Amino acid sequence: MSLECRPVDQRADDRLHEHLLTFLRDTLRIPELAYAAPPVRLSGGYFTTVYALRLAGAAPPWSEPLILRVMPDHSEALLLRREQAVQNVVADLGFPAPRVLASSDGRETLGHAFLLMERMPGRALLGGVELRWILTRGVRLLQTLPRITAETQARLHALDPEPLRRAMEAEGIPPQCAGVERWLNEIAATVERWSLDGLLPGLHWLIDRRPRELQRQAICHGDLWAGNILVAGGRVTGVVDWSLTAIADPAYDVGFTKAALEMAPIRGPAPVRRVVTLVGKYLARRFYGRYRELREIDPEAVRYYEAMRCMVELQFVVSNRLRLAATGAARDMPSPVWDEDQLIGHFRTIAGISLDPTPAAAPTKTGSERGSRLSG
Repeated sequence: MSLECRPVDQRADDRLHEHLLTFLRDTLRIPELAYAAPPVRLSGGYFTTVYALRLAGAAPPWSEPLILRVMPDHSEALLLRREQAVQNVVADLGFPAPRVLASSDGRETLGHAFLLMERMPGRALLGGVELRWILTRGVRLLQTLPRITAETQARLHALDPEPLRRAMEAEGIPPQCAGVERWLNEIAATVERWSLDGLLPGLHWLIDRRPRELQRQAICHGDLWAGNILVAGGRVTGVVDWSLTAIADPAYDVGFTKAALEMAPIRGPAPVRRVVTLVGKYLARRFYGRYRELREIDPEAVRYYEAMRCMVELQFVVSNRLRLAATGAARDMPSPVWDEDQLIGHFRTIAGISLDPTPAAAPTKTGSERGSRLSG
């Protein structure tokens, strides 16, 4: 997560921070609780707003560096509870995930749902997805990124998923909140909403070719890429952004990560992007090869989930484009940025099916986009 700040409404931020402090004073029963320094808005996250903060007048862990993750208006309380359960269970299992200290659906606190969690030390393995950073550190990146990503993912998949399954059942959280069911439903809803009949063959392929569920499933992060892995001193110090975690076939996680590496969704001029894509293919091979050295995995299932990642990202990019045409407003699109033609081409390579993202009917002003996004 970067310290590069976005343009902000400072008065709105100040109000939010005051509401949070009031909530924490009441929760911790410390009337004199204060901020050790003003909270700082961080870049990172697609639809969430993230702040770094530290409290004065509280005992550990409340006195340690903290992260406040404020959810968008459309967030559901169920998803908030699921994310909190995931992070705390994974942390209890010894994996470096930020433990959630407090949360609220926002109705009587900040006006938005939020999570307040530990701030993990270190910096992102990729340090952001700015092209300049990648080009200046390219050699080191080629050596470390695929190895660390594969080893971190294999370590996560080795955890016992049963404690997380029990925690979600205790919270009344259905499994389809994340993972394969969520994405199939999301794609189907987008196809129907925007009359994307040209994507139906891809959706039918995903439904018909879905791999059988393994008896031995794993905790899958859902978006484990180098921007969500924190490192310091040559070791992994944290993994962040657990909003898409599911208990699933490990191939789901591996396929999603492999597709992201191979297609390298990074901003830049077309000639440079072509070079970056070639590098991405190399990183994907190195990542996949290292993972297979550590754990057995079904290569056909991995390819299936690569194809699913293509459809997930394609439906998001297309719906965002159509929403912009219909309403004049689109969701914020920070890097990484996926290319429609590249997604269509990668899906065709795997499935042998050509996709057409042209709507059967023109977008209307009444079109709405529920939308969801990886790298939340």
